[in-house]
Amino acid sequence: MLNGLGQALLLTQLKIPHSLDHGPRVTQLKMLPGLDHGPLLTQLQVLHGLDHGLPLTQLKMLHGLGHALLLTQLKMLGGLGHGMLLTQLKMLHGLDRGLLLTQLRMLHGLDHGLLLTQLKMLHGLDHGLLLTQLKMLHGLDHGLLLTQLKMLHGLGHALLLTQLKMLGGLGHGMLLTQLKMLHGLDRGLLLTQLRMLHGLAHGLLLTQLKMLHGLDHGLLLTQLKMLHGLDHGVLLN
Repeated sequence: MLNGLGQALLLTQLKIPHSLDHGPRVTQLKMLPGLDHGPLLTQLQVLHGLDHGLPLTQLKMLHGLGHALLLTQLKMLGGLGHGMLLTQLKMLHGLDRGLLLTQLRMLHGLDHGLLLTQLKMLHGLDHGLLLTQLKMLHGLDHGLLLTQLKMLHGLGHALLLTQLKMLGGLGHGMLLTQLKMLHGLDRGLLLTQLRMLHGLAHGLLLTQLKMLHGLDHGLLLTQLKMLHGLDHGVLLN
């Protein structure tokens, strides 16, 4: 359970803190208590080449997160630049700064800023840009999985996940970026720029988002296939 994030970044119990620069070293964070402002890095299986930012992967319980980006369930974090970059997502297009991609199996080659590079379907990401032009933003297609990506790489200009400042009027399935309040998240989900994560279960279900505007009940992050009880990953539909 992540409750009360502190201004500092509490990253502990990370399996392999490797090449961490300005950010704190973290290893296998299982429980982050008393965290306030700042991202949480929990259960990182492989932290490699982290710079200014902090990637959050494999978060088991997120509760009460402050101003920070949560990258949960990331199995492989390599070459992270300034902040967290989530790029090359399979069906992400139009995301803005700050995006949380959970359950990513392979994350590497991140650029400065919050970009997850080398995602399966993203080709030609703009360096320094976050996940821009989410292809499925504001109306994702049913059956899109933004989490549990096995291979992240090969971004394309057409499918950039950047420039998503506010998620408003989400359609069927959406990427969750820059969410201020995430409640009742379950396993398998993309959460970016999450300022408050409450009640996360075995993963992250984007449910009860306070910063998501115009969400259609039963379409967007609410009523996700595994909302309030995700199993293996989440289908954003």
